[in-house]
Amino acid sequence: MRTPLSVSILLIIIVLFGITACPSGKDQLPEAEITPVHKIRIYALDWHQQSGFNSAVISEFERQNRCAVEVISFPTTAELLAALEKVSAEDSLDVVLGLDNAFSLSTDLSAYFRSDHDISLSRIERRIRNEAEPFLIPYARANVALLYNQRVINDPPESFGELQDSRFMNQLICLDPAVSGVGRTHLLWSLALFGEDGYRQLWSSLRKNIRGNVKSWNEGLSMLQKGEAGLMIGFSGTEIWLSETDPARSNVKASRFKEGSYQYVEYSAIHHLSPQPELSAKFIEHLIDPVTQLHTIYKLGLFPVNDTTIMPAKYASIPFSTYVLNDRLSNDAVREGMEGWLLFWEHLFSYGFTRSHPSTHRSLPT
Repeated sequence: MRTPLSVSILLIIIVLFGITACPSGKDQLPEAEITPVHKIRIYALDWHQQSGFNSAVISEFERQNRCAVEVISFPTTAELLAALEKVSAEDSLDVVLGLDNAFSLSTDLSAYFRSDHDISLSRIERRIRNEAEPFLIPYARANVALLYNQRVINDPPESFGELQDSRFMNQLICLDPAVSGVGRTHLLWSLALFGEDGYRQLWSSLRKNIRGNVKSWNEGLSMLQKGEAGLMIGFSGTEIWLSETDPARSNVKASRFKEGSYQYVEYSAIHHLSPQPELSAKFIEHLIDPVTQLHTIYKLGLFPVNDTTIMPAKYASIPFSTYVLNDRLSNDAVREGMEGWLLFWEHLFSYGFTRSHPSTHRSLPT
């Protein structure tokens, strides 16, 4: 039979064990304290959402800042910009992702965004910054290249001159520059190379080789991977990105043209009606953090803009210093000429060429 003293000692031991076994208040926050206290809304592009880029970037930011992030995505750049025109204070839009240098060259976006963000760009290469439009903060970049399915094309062209060869008839996928930022980039690439008259001659000559004029990056890339066409204008890093993310379908390679390339840059921006401008600035600072920047490589196949980001070995081997031609086109020239250039593109596909429906594509051998 236990004595009162032994019972007391046993009770003390049980209490002490209970205290040490249970997490303290410092380690386990009450539910009220982990509930998000702020929310920001982001506009982005569908291919960012589908690639997992948005969720990879957002999840850590939400945890660090005890906030919720809502993403609304759009199939094309043109649809994203059309939605911007309708935003009111009640919509609570904070940040926009997926803006690119091709659309920003040809469209005045200054009325939509804040320039007084105090976000440091010191780690971003100067030639990538848009100092004329400081409301645009770059977070990803790439050089344009010709992608090809090596199961369909075993001897790819290495210049626009070779691309005009009739052996590539009905093989080239183009992205519509009226709606796609990537498409508008390859239109500007041809203008930078060949000028106002030369680009018309080029695309008129290429018309026989164009399989389709699609609206989105994912649509075009899917056609290329399936072998529904052999060629597509895309990015120099896409080859390695696909080999890492989708090894079973890594038959897509990149050909870098001898004439030089055009640099594609993606921007973020804070909407001028944002109810959370400070938290929005924090999100963009998170986006261009060197660790977060790795997601631009692994999720989008694009390159980071932060100079301190440590590049994976495979991507570091890609010659990013290819001669780029962006400086040949001024903002004024692009804004003045874009309407006519897009009209020419529309006419290029409006007669003698039938836009094939996806269900009617004849798959080429894979």
